[in-house]
Amino acid sequence: MPTLVSGPLANTVVDFWQMVVEAQSTLVVMVTPLVERGRTKCHQYWPTLLQTLELGQLRITCTKEEIEPTGSFVFREFRLTNMEVMYCKFHT
Repeated sequence: MPTLVSGPLANTVVDFWQMVVEAQSTLVVMVTPLVERGRTKCHQYWPTLLQTLELGQLRITCTKEEIEPTGSFVFREFRLTNMEVMYCKFHT
C-alpha cells in the first residue's frame, strides 16, 4: 500500500527522508510545484543533479534527471544511503 504525505517543509525534510527509509519506499511522486501563486507549497527536499544532501545519518544523491519533452514532468533518480546501517537503495 502506498504511503501518502504532504511535501515536507524546511524543518521536516529529515523526517520525510526517514519515513522513506522506514516505509522502504521505492517511488516518490510530487504533484505540486515548489511555489504556486507566489506561495511556498513545499521545500525542495532533494539535491540537484549529481549533488549529495546529507541529513544526519542519511545521504541522498541525485543520480539522474530527465525532463519530459513538454517540460511538464521531471523524472529523477536518487541513491539513498543510511550511513548508520550502510543501507543503500535507489529511488526513481
